[in-house]
Amino acid sequence: VKIPGVVFVRRPKVVLLPTRKGELQVFCIPYLPRRSLVSVDEERGLDEDRIQRLMVENVQELVEDLLRQSARSDAPTILAAHIWVQGAEFSGSERILTSSAEPVVPPSVLRRPQFAYIALGHIHRHQAIDGFSLPMVYAGSLGRLDFGEEKQPKGFVIIDLKKTTRGRWEAEWQFVQTPTRPFVTFRIDVRNSTNPTQTAIESLNSNPQIDGAVVRVHILVNEAQRDQINLGKLREILEKRADFIAAIE
Repeated sequence: VKIPGVVFVRRPKVVLLPTRKGELQVFCIPYLPRRSLVSVDEERGLDEDRIQRLMVENVQELVEDLLRQSARSDAPTILAAHIWVQGAEFSGSERILTSSAEPVVPPSVLRRPQFAYIALGHIHRHQAIDGFSLPMVYAGSLGRLDFGEEKQPKGFVIIDLKKTTRGRWEAEWQFVQTPTRPFVTFRIDVRNSTNPTQTAIESLNSNPQIDGAVVRVHILVNEAQRDQINLGKLREILEKRADFIAAIE
């Protein structure tokens, strides 16, 4: 697939991107599963901790290999890595991530004086890895994937690269929040109602957050009301307003 202005990278490599103000050098590290770093023979007889250390060592060697391939020492240089950095906080939608399947890389493995900025992907929560003068930033996912991301802002990062008087490139960055499909958890307490279905309907009708959202509804009932709730009628109302109904329970 060829898209103007878009470069697809499937293997670690250094890419020179032309811009209106000169070339940008991007060190690219796509996702690195366990088997791309450690073979079956290499890990035979090793425990998981040693295998994890071996994967991290191989990532470090990979970064050093890319630095040796660097084509331009004077061009502004960033690292773009689809990788799990130690200390990153999860959204909750990355349940399948496990340290046995991929490396968990200390920030020091990626930090290099040649880089003005480290753009990170893989973790869905937008965040900066704190404690370093070199920005290491997860832009996060553009859209919400599940209710673990219900309260999280979504957007993208703009990076401004400037050359200092000392001749080094430095980055200033800002997170730009964008509108995205909301996830809404709606809780309705009908335990004191003599007509729980009608009370739930009135609560739904009075909530504008439902419109266009992915919705889950939690209804609090007492034991005697369980058979009095008409879930079909509630679903019918939600289907006219919500983008998707995750659950009514």
